[in-house]
This record gives sequence, structure tokens and C-alpha cells, in this order.
Amino acid sequence: MYNIGRQAAENQDAQGAAVYYNVISGGAPAGPADYPVEEGRVNCSVTDRKRILFIAALVAAAVSLMSCSSATLHPVNMNKGGVAIKGYDTVAYFTEGKPVKGDEHYSFQWKGAKWLFSSKENQELFMGDPEKFAPQYGGY
Repeated sequence: MYNIGRQAAENQDAQGAAVYYNVISGGAPAGPADYPVEEGRVNCSVTDRKRILFIAALVAAAVSLMSCSSATLHPVNMNKGGVAIKGYDTVAYFTEGKPVKGDEHYSFQWKGAKWLFSSKENQELFMGDPEKFAPQYGGY
């Protein structure tokens, strides 16, 4: 029968490093041969399983980060037509305090999106300082 545990006596080798010997098998060095083989697989200790799961989690996280970084995220949240904030006038939120639908006649291209405004004045205000009126985090 194989020894599953690491019941061992600690000794030191010539360099002073700890060497563990399997007490049950009569002093043979503990190693993979001490684990039982069932159905063609070596049974791992709990520590080995935790290491394997930890490494698998690290690999999964790395793959996830790589796929996120390769995904194309636009700096501005826009609809399929490329219009920012669903066509609403972003300046009107500041000047009128409410959402106002923008007009195609008053538009401005900024950060890859088309911004619509309800008036020429709002369009010019936005063009003068887009960062002041654009939603935070690109509207995401």
C-alpha cells in the first residue's frame, strides 16, 4: 500500500537543507511514487490541488484581461449610427437643466462620435470646451 501523507522524519543533507524521508516506507525519499495511482491518474494532495486551481485562476484572469484589452472600446458611448448620448443635446443638460433632443442641423464630430445640439449656441459652447459638457467616462 502506498503512503498518501507526508509522515516524515526531517534530516539535513550535506548543504544543510531539510530532506524529508517517508517514515512508513522505511526511509525512502518521499516523492511522486508515494502517491497512489488510480484509474491512470496520480492522486494529488490538497496543497497540490490548491496550487493547480490557483494557477488555473491566474491563467483565466490573464486571458480575460487580454481579451478585454483587445476589444474595441470607443472613447464615447454611441449608438449604431455613431451618435453620442442617443442624440440628446449635452449642453442643454447644463443650460436648461433637462434633456433636449438634438437636431441634425447642429452637429459636431468629437472623439469619433457625432454630437447633436438643439441650437447653434449650444453647438458653439460645446465646440469651445467639449470636456466641460461631455458626460463623464465617455457616457458609459
